[in-house]
Amino acid sequence: MDFEANKLLAIHPGREWKSVAAELEQDRKLCFVASARSNGSVACKNLCAVFGKYIVNDRACQRWFSKFRSGDLSLQESDRSGRPSEIDNDVLRFMLENNSHLTSQEIAEDFGIHHTTVGDHIKALGFVLKRSVWVQHELKERMCSHLIKYNVESFLDKLITGDEK
Repeated sequence: MDFEANKLLAIHPGREWKSVAAELEQDRKLCFVASARSNGSVACKNLCAVFGKYIVNDRACQRWFSKFRSGDLSLQESDRSGRPSEIDNDVLRFMLENNSHLTSQEIAEDFGIHHTTVGDHIKALGFVLKRSVWVQHELKERMCSHLIKYNVESFLDKLITGDEK
């Protein structure tokens, strides 16, 4: 293990060596591409010669070079235009707690996203659909105490019967 990998593992304990090595390798490749003073096609050929035949394709190198030429030297992906894929889970939780009869299609129309995206977020929040009502999969404190009380004080103990002789 080299010094850079030890440094990354110290910063992120619990990460596996393979993921750290892959991240270091990706950073080195991108630095190699950025430091090359040629066009994307030549850099692609150089990368494939050094790191292996299928490491990157020509079009990816051209995209990176156009990004570097425009002055953006960051290695992070930029936000994309189009329909947002994420919604605020706190707002979604508030909506479901106030009106549990909403459908995922109705929520999707409000947010302007696809209903399957809403379904994924609802599932991540721990809600399930029971009889057309969104309920939380985990029990709340109030419901737990009610169930405990019901099991302690059974129905038959409360039943009053008379003598039938």
